[in-house]
Amino acid sequence: MNRKEDLGFMEQRRFREILEKLHRELHDTTSVDEKTKQLLQEVESDIQYILHESEGEETRAHHTLNDRLKQAVGRLETTNPDLTETMRRVMNTLSNMGI
Repeated sequence: MNRKEDLGFMEQRRFREILEKLHRELHDTTSVDEKTKQLLQEVESDIQYILHESEGEETRAHHTLNDRLKQAVGRLETTNPDLTETMRRVMNTLSNMGI
């Protein structure tokens, strides 16, 4: 494995760890309106797909997840700052991956 592959592997592993953290935080989130709850369920679905189906490949789900996270951050920024910080970390990682 060359250095570029090592970096890619490390980035993918870090991305998976952040997604798993976001997954846990989503399950702990309460007191959101119905529209936000639906959006968070869609984010959760995207996370599950990426973690279990895409095997590290860049997929349409990565782009969809990024778009939904942007929407969720806008809705939750003031009420759930810890959750939105994790969402931003996922978005930054996606950006660093060129997505």
